[in-house]
Amino acid sequence: MSLQQAPVQVINSNPISGTSDVSIFQVLSWDPGVGGDPADYYDVYFGTVATPTFVVSGTALTYNPTLDYEITYYWQVNAVNDAGTATGLIWNFTTGELPLPDQVTLPNPTNEEVNVPITKTLSWEAATGADYYDIYFGTVTTPT
Repeated sequence: MSLQQAPVQVINSNPISGTSDVSIFQVLSWDPGVGGDPADYYDVYFGTVATPTFVVSGTALTYNPTLDYEITYYWQVNAVNDAGTATGLIWNFTTGELPLPDQVTLPNPTNEEVNVPITKTLSWEAATGADYYDIYFGTVTTPT
């Protein structure tokens, strides 16, 4: 009967360490290391500092974090079994920029509409991704 060996470091981080412009919907994943005995579970560390904090233990080879735009994240996965822990490398990635909002649609009144009542309320269909709207209004082609 042989004694159990400690697992080895996990490999193949996804996203690859140092990657930029990563989607905020990225699921982190890794592969078990080659050699040693299998891990019983993985300790996942994650955060925005170079020494990420512990977030979860589990048997999955993935972790689905909540991400925000234009942030550098750090993560580490330790492989653990009864014989010991293989401390993983600290990986990092940076998420992409906040996308520009779409244009508004369905303006009311429509462009070049005539005989518009002077008490008309301006309206439009909301633009995906907009937090607020800057409204320019006037009697010249480049309103203020």
